[in-house]
Amino acid sequence: MKAVFFDFDGTLTLTSLNFWKKMWLALGYDIKEGSYYKNLFHSAMSGKLTHQQWVDKCCAKFQDGGLTKDMLIDLAKTIDMIDGVEETMKELKKRGFRLFIVSGNVRQVIDENLGDLTNYFDGIYANDFVFNDDGSLNHIVGTKYDNEGKARLIKLMSEITESPISNFWFVGNGGNDEWVYTTGCKTLLINPYDTKQHDNTSVWHKQLKKVTNLTQILSVIND
Repeated sequence: MKAVFFDFDGTLTLTSLNFWKKMWLALGYDIKEGSYYKNLFHSAMSGKLTHQQWVDKCCAKFQDGGLTKDMLIDLAKTIDMIDGVEETMKELKKRGFRLFIVSGNVRQVIDENLGDLTNYFDGIYANDFVFNDDGSLNHIVGTKYDNEGKARLIKLMSEITESPISNFWFVGNGGNDEWVYTTGCKTLLINPYDTKQHDNTSVWHKQLKKVTNLTQILSVIND
Protein backbone atom coordinates (compact mmCIF):
# COMPACT_ATOMS: atom_id res chain seq x y z
CA MET A 1 0.00 0.00 0.00
CA LYS A 2 1.12 3.56 -0.80
CA ALA A 3 -0.37 6.26 1.42
CA VAL A 4 -0.35 9.98 2.16
CA PHE A 5 -1.25 11.20 5.64
CA PHE A 6 -2.37 14.83 5.98
CA ASP A 7 -2.51 17.10 8.98
CA PHE A 8 -5.57 19.41 8.82
CA ASP A 9 -5.07 22.80 10.55
CA GLY A 10 -2.72 24.93 8.47
CA THR A 11 -2.12 22.09 6.01
CA LEU A 12 -5.49 21.70 4.30
CA THR A 13 -6.66 25.04 5.68
CA LEU A 14 -5.36 28.60 5.37
CA THR A 15 -5.64 29.45 9.06
CA SER A 16 -2.60 29.46 11.34
CA LEU A 17 -4.73 29.67 14.51
CA ASN A 18 -5.67 26.14 15.53
CA PHE A 19 -9.31 25.35 16.09
CA TRP A 20 -8.99 24.68 19.83
CA LYS A 21 -7.81 28.27 20.33
CA LYS A 22 -10.73 29.45 18.22
CA MET A 23 -13.16 27.64 20.53
CA TRP A 24 -11.67 29.08 23.70
CA LEU A 25 -11.69 32.60 22.25
CA ALA A 26 -15.26 32.24 20.92
CA LEU A 27 -16.44 31.40 24.44
CA GLY A 28 -14.77 34.51 25.82
CA TYR A 29 -11.79 32.83 27.47
CA ASP A 30 -8.27 34.24 27.66
CA ILE A 31 -5.54 32.22 25.92
CA LYS A 32 -2.56 34.42 26.78
CA GLU A 33 0.45 33.22 28.75
CA GLY A 34 -0.57 32.66 32.38
CA SER A 35 -4.19 31.94 31.50
CA TYR A 36 -5.98 28.74 32.51
CA TYR A 37 -5.90 27.66 28.86
CA LYS A 38 -2.16 28.19 28.56
CA ASN A 39 -1.36 26.47 31.85
CA LEU A 40 -3.54 23.54 30.84
CA PHE A 41 -1.81 23.34 27.48
CA HIS A 42 1.64 23.35 29.08
CA SER A 43 0.57 20.57 31.46
CA ALA A 44 -0.56 18.46 28.53
CA MET A 45 2.56 19.08 26.46
CA SER A 46 4.87 18.34 29.40
CA GLY A 47 3.17 15.01 30.04
CA LYS A 48 1.57 16.00 33.36
CA LEU A 49 -1.80 15.31 31.73
CA THR A 50 -2.69 12.61 29.24
CA HIS A 51 -4.36 13.73 26.05
CA GLN A 52 -7.74 12.51 27.30
CA GLN A 53 -7.29 14.28 30.65
CA TRP A 54 -6.52 17.49 28.77
CA VAL A 55 -9.58 16.97 26.56
CA ASP A 56 -11.78 16.34 29.62
CA LYS A 57 -10.65 19.56 31.28
CA CYS A 58 -11.24 21.47 28.03
CA CYS A 59 -14.68 19.88 27.82
CA ALA A 60 -15.60 21.12 31.30
CA LYS A 61 -14.69 24.70 30.32
CA PHE A 62 -16.59 24.38 27.04
CA GLN A 63 -19.66 23.18 28.96
CA ASP A 64 -19.32 26.10 31.41
CA GLY A 65 -19.07 28.46 28.44
CA GLY A 66 -22.19 27.03 26.84
CA LEU A 67 -20.69 25.47 23.71
CA THR A 68 -23.35 23.85 21.52
CA LYS A 69 -23.28 21.80 18.34
CA ASP A 70 -24.63 24.76 16.35
CA MET A 71 -21.90 27.01 17.73
CA LEU A 72 -19.25 24.46 16.78
CA ILE A 73 -20.53 24.20 13.21
CA ASP A 74 -20.83 27.99 12.88
CA LEU A 75 -17.24 28.33 14.04
CA ALA A 76 -16.18 25.62 11.60
CA LYS A 77 -17.63 27.71 8.77
CA THR A 78 -15.11 30.48 9.51
CA ILE A 79 -12.29 28.21 8.30
CA ASP A 80 -10.96 28.75 4.78
CA MET A 81 -9.70 25.69 2.93
CA ILE A 82 -6.58 25.94 0.82
CA ASP A 83 -7.23 25.91 -2.94
CA GLY A 84 -6.74 22.71 -4.91
CA VAL A 85 -7.75 20.12 -2.31
CA GLU A 86 -10.06 18.12 -4.58
CA GLU A 87 -7.70 18.23 -7.56
CA THR A 88 -4.84 17.05 -5.36
CA MET A 89 -6.75 14.18 -3.78
CA LYS A 90 -8.11 13.07 -7.14
CA GLU A 91 -4.61 12.98 -8.64
CA LEU A 92 -3.10 11.16 -5.65
CA LYS A 93 -5.85 8.55 -5.86
CA LYS A 94 -5.08 8.17 -9.57
CA ARG A 95 -1.45 7.52 -8.65
CA GLY A 96 -2.52 4.70 -6.36
CA PHE A 97 -2.21 6.38 -2.95
CA ARG A 98 -4.58 5.75 -0.07
CA LEU A 99 -5.34 8.99 1.77
CA PHE A 100 -5.74 9.73 5.47
CA ILE A 101 -6.19 12.75 7.73
CA VAL A 102 -4.59 12.61 11.17
CA SER A 103 -5.37 15.73 13.14
CA GLY A 104 -5.75 17.28 16.57
CA ASN A 105 -8.80 19.11 15.24
CA VAL A 106 -12.43 17.98 15.62
CA ARG A 107 -14.02 15.34 13.40
CA GLN A 108 -17.24 17.34 12.95
CA VAL A 109 -15.24 20.40 11.91
CA ILE A 110 -13.24 18.45 9.36
CA ASP A 111 -16.42 16.88 7.95
CA GLU A 112 -18.12 20.29 7.73
CA ASN A 113 -15.22 21.80 5.79
CA LEU A 114 -14.53 18.88 3.47
CA GLY A 115 -18.14 18.01 2.68
CA ASP A 116 -18.20 15.39 -0.08
CA LEU A 117 -14.40 15.47 -0.24
CA THR A 118 -14.37 13.16 2.80
CA ASN A 119 -15.06 10.40 0.27
CA TYR A 120 -11.47 10.66 -0.97
CA PHE A 121 -10.12 9.62 2.43
CA ASP A 122 -9.73 6.07 3.67
CA GLY A 123 -9.63 7.26 7.27
CA ILE A 124 -10.02 10.50 9.25
CA TYR A 125 -8.56 10.50 12.77
CA ALA A 126 -9.46 13.42 15.03
CA ASN A 127 -11.20 14.32 18.30
CA ASP A 128 -14.93 13.57 18.42
CA PHE A 129 -17.36 15.90 20.19
CA VAL A 130 -20.47 14.12 21.48
CA PHE A 131 -23.58 16.27 21.91
CA ASN A 132 -26.87 15.75 23.73
CA ASP A 133 -30.22 15.85 21.89
CA ASP A 134 -30.61 19.53 22.81
CA GLY A 135 -27.26 20.35 21.21
CA SER A 136 -25.33 20.82 24.45
CA LEU A 137 -21.90 19.23 24.78
CA ASN A 138 -21.91 15.88 26.58
CA HIS A 139 -18.28 14.76 26.34
CA ILE A 140 -15.27 14.62 24.03
CA VAL A 141 -13.61 11.44 22.83
CA GLY A 142 -9.98 12.42 22.48
CA THR A 143 -8.01 11.14 19.52
CA LYS A 144 -5.18 8.73 20.22
CA TYR A 145 -3.31 10.11 17.24
CA ASP A 146 -2.17 13.67 17.95
CA ASN A 147 1.41 14.81 18.59
CA GLU A 148 3.52 11.63 19.04
CA GLY A 149 0.33 9.68 18.35
CA LYS A 150 0.64 10.64 14.68
CA ALA A 151 3.78 8.52 14.52
CA ARG A 152 1.98 5.66 16.30
CA LEU A 153 -0.80 5.69 13.72
CA ILE A 154 1.64 5.48 10.83
CA LYS A 155 3.45 2.54 12.45
CA LEU A 156 0.12 0.84 13.12
CA MET A 157 -1.03 1.35 9.53
CA SER A 158 2.21 -0.17 8.28
CA GLU A 159 1.67 -3.23 10.47
CA ILE A 160 -2.01 -3.65 9.58
CA THR A 161 -1.43 -3.39 5.83
CA GLU A 162 1.97 -5.12 5.89
CA SER A 163 3.34 -2.18 3.93
CA PRO A 164 6.82 -0.66 4.32
CA ILE A 165 6.71 2.78 5.93
CA SER A 166 8.96 3.99 3.11
CA ASN A 167 5.78 3.84 0.97
CA PHE A 168 4.17 6.51 3.15
CA TRP A 169 4.22 10.30 2.99
CA PHE A 170 3.16 12.71 5.72
CA VAL A 171 2.22 16.32 4.90
CA GLY A 172 2.09 18.78 7.79
CA ASN A 173 2.90 22.28 8.93
CA GLY A 174 3.36 22.38 12.70
CA GLY A 175 5.33 21.36 15.74
CA ASN A 176 2.86 18.63 16.67
CA ASP A 177 3.77 16.89 13.38
CA GLU A 178 7.47 16.61 14.12
CA TRP A 179 7.35 13.14 15.68
CA VAL A 180 6.41 11.53 12.36
CA TYR A 181 9.94 11.38 10.95
CA THR A 182 10.90 8.86 13.66
CA THR A 183 8.84 6.23 11.83
CA GLY A 184 10.85 6.41 8.61
CA CYS A 185 7.89 7.93 6.77
CA LYS A 186 8.75 10.55 4.15
CA THR A 187 7.80 14.00 5.43
CA LEU A 188 6.78 17.16 3.59
CA LEU A 189 6.53 20.51 5.41
CA ILE A 190 4.26 23.13 3.86
CA ASN A 191 3.52 26.67 5.08
CA PRO A 192 5.45 26.11 8.35
CA TYR A 193 3.91 27.36 11.60
CA ASP A 194 5.32 26.92 15.14
CA THR A 195 7.78 24.28 13.93
CA LYS A 196 10.88 23.93 16.07
CA GLN A 197 12.91 21.99 13.50
CA HIS A 198 11.71 23.38 10.19
CA ASP A 199 15.25 23.55 8.79
CA ASN A 200 16.20 20.05 9.93
CA THR A 201 16.18 17.85 6.84
CA SER A 202 16.18 14.74 9.02
CA VAL A 203 12.81 15.79 10.46
CA TRP A 204 11.36 17.35 7.31
CA HIS A 205 12.71 15.64 4.21
CA LYS A 206 11.08 18.08 1.79
CA GLN A 207 9.76 21.63 2.18
CA LEU A 208 7.42 23.93 0.30
CA LYS A 209 7.30 27.12 2.35
CA LYS A 210 4.77 29.11 0.30
CA VAL A 211 1.95 26.86 -0.85
CA THR A 212 -1.12 28.71 -2.10
CA ASN A 213 -2.62 25.78 -4.00
CA LEU A 214 -2.32 22.23 -2.67
CA THR A 215 -1.58 20.90 -6.15
CA GLN A 216 1.94 22.27 -5.64
CA ILE A 217 2.70 19.18 -3.51
CA LEU A 218 2.14 16.89 -6.49
CA SER A 219 5.58 17.71 -7.85
CA VAL A 220 7.09 16.35 -4.61
CA ILE A 221 4.83 13.36 -3.92
CA ASN A 222 5.53 11.72 -7.24
CA ASP A 223 6.54 8.18 -6.28
